Amino acid sequence: MGHSKILPPGVNSAARLMAYLDAMVFKLAYRMQLQPYYAPEFFCKIAFAQGAVAYQLNLPQPTNQYAVLSQWMKALVPHVPIRSMVRRVQINAASLTQCVQRDLLEDEYLSSQSPVDQLVAHVNARFGRSTIMPARLTHLLERIQSTNVISPSWKGGVPNPGRQTIWD
Repeated sequence: MGHSKILPPGVNSAARLMAYLDAMVFKLAYRMQLQPYYAPEFFCKIAFAQGAVAYQLNLPQPTNQYAVLSQWMKALVPHVPIRSMVRRVQINAASLTQCVQRDLLEDEYLSSQSPVDQLVAHVNARFGRSTIMPARLTHLLERIQSTNVISPSWKGGVPNPGRQTIWD
């Protein structure tokens, strides 16, 4: 299961890249929680005008939690060598399973949800995936989500200079 996006022209900073990756991780985690699917392996591919880089996250037990994936992105983005414009980003979950077999001695934070996370998941499942989300994603998600499949995926995602955005 994965999510990829062709980025608008001009994405050449770590802050803008982080904004898109964070939004994509949120959408992937939401899709995994709806199914419900869990994955112990995640891949991130970032394609530039010349070349691409790929990163992998291997976990001791499967998860579908946005917090874990967002933390990975925050640790990953500062180390991405941005030498040219970012063209495309992709996040994939591999080795999907619908149940989590836990080891007695493993950390519990990867598969268990706090009551707040359970409430957020319940509200989003009932009223739509973007009903409750992190505040830093509110302006970005509404602009990069497109119902028209034929249009460019970045339609409306180019920052408006007159409006304060997540990139400012």
